[in-house]
Amino acid sequence: MHHPRVRIKMEGLTPEQKSQLEISQFKQFLSTYNQVTESCFGDCIHDFTTRKITKDESECCSHCLDKYIKFTQRVSQRLQEHYQQTAATQ
Repeated sequence: MHHPRVRIKMEGLTPEQKSQLEISQFKQFLSTYNQVTESCFGDCIHDFTTRKITKDESECCSHCLDKYIKFTQRVSQRLQEHYQQTAATQ
């Protein structure tokens, strides 16, 4: 959920600015995806003698991704609470 002020600012953007913003957001998504992939791969995948992922490696990757998702949700929740408190005091 976006902060209302952010939504208002986005509504005032030109189509070119919106396009640039979408590209920027997608680049950020890809960067984050790559960082998480590299981190979880580095932490969890250790056996390169076979093409198959072991059960332990698969579980490790699942836990790693789950941890990242929960962390991201928690940060988003805290930011939303902060924005709401800031808006309430203005």
